[in-house]
Amino acid sequence: MVILILLSLAVGFISSFFGVGGGVLMVPGLYLIYPDLPHQTIISTSMGVIFFNGLLNSYNFYLKGKVPQLKMIFYLSFGMVIGGQIGSRLTYLFDQQTAKKLFALILLLVILRTYFSKKKTQDPGKSKPAINVKVPQTLFTGFVAGLIAGLSGLGGGVVIVPALMIIYGLPFSWLSVYSNPAMAAGALSALLTFMTVGPSQSIKTNLDSFYHPFQWGYLNFALIAIIVFFSFLSSKLGTKLTDKVSPTTAKYSFLSLLTIIMFRMFLS
Repeated sequence: MVILILLSLAVGFISSFFGVGGGVLMVPGLYLIYPDLPHQTIISTSMGVIFFNGLLNSYNFYLKGKVPQLKMIFYLSFGMVIGGQIGSRLTYLFDQQTAKKLFALILLLVILRTYFSKKKTQDPGKSKPAINVKVPQTLFTGFVAGLIAGLSGLGGGVVIVPALMIIYGLPFSWLSVYSNPAMAAGALSALLTFMTVGPSQSIKTNLDSFYHPFQWGYLNFALIAIIVFFSFLSSKLGTKLTDKVSPTTAKYSFLSLLTIIMFRMFLS
């Protein structure tokens, strides 16, 4: 339980600071803590936490006066809902080892795309950045993010964040403002699939007896509640630091985190 709490605190900070939902840490962390847990349960747990954290982080940004452009959120979210449905259904076609390797491969592609991106961002600031919404690119970004979220449990932020930097040149301090509500929509879409696979009694999760009454399909609400509660305690720290860290420092910190996790998943 102590390790799970520490993981939850780290997830809360990462989700609000980097705008990636926390799945980049949560999924490999859950594989480490619960090695015999079905990968569908690990992915759905990540989706559940990302849904609640996405709503919480969006509310925290709202309190700070950071409100995203609704047109952008609509197209991002719509794409994520469709992609999330498809991705979550595809998880039943492969086993846990394949899921880990897929997770690592997705991280590698994101690392390479982010590292070689030369797109300049708009000047950071507290004022709302001007955005001329590019509908096809935004829909496609949301769809790919949702597909990856449903397949891997990453949440989609690892696609949305670099895509918004490349397509719109958004400053770092506004990336989480746009990624979190879109991730919440995509996560909810994927959750509906994992909750409707059949009777929970037929699914062996290898969790302690405490968790058994809270199992619904591949989803376990107690496990999600514990992670959400403790990640809540550290999420505000991440939102405060987004305005205090330079875009360059944030970018390479983000890349370093993804690289460490990628090698861990490839070698597991």
